[in-house]
Amino acid sequence: MADLYLTWQDIHSMSRKLALELSAIEDWKRMLVITRGGLVPAAILSQDLGINWIETIGLSSYRGQEQTSLELIKPCQIDSARYLVVDELVDSGDTARYVRALIPNCYIATLIAKPDGQPHADKFVQLVDQETWVYFPWEVNE
Repeated sequence: MADLYLTWQDIHSMSRKLALELSAIEDWKRMLVITRGGLVPAAILSQDLGINWIETIGLSSYRGQEQTSLELIKPCQIDSARYLVVDELVDSGDTARYVRALIPNCYIATLIAKPDGQPHADKFVQLVDQETWVYFPWEVNE
């Protein structure tokens, strides 16, 4: 299994690239952020895209590096509007499928996609192998 260590600069650059691509698609008004991983890219995207209406949903499918069943930690309060859904990574696609069932007309954007999750993201910046473990800077204690 390969490891990919991302820096804060990587996250900033990837988020800015994603914002540029998203701005060409639609004038986004509402964002739903998957916590916790989506919070950092969402902060950059919301600034670059001028989105002030931001809601969060807490979903978890990992304990450390062990994948578990999807758990709803914090529900969200949404309406029938179109949402830009932001997460840092789409791995198996379980989280994306859950959110799309909740909000069928949402648009899911992530920084990183793995092959199993790729079909469930509408936009992503980088594709990595399914077996790659991605370390985000907020997860690494230096």
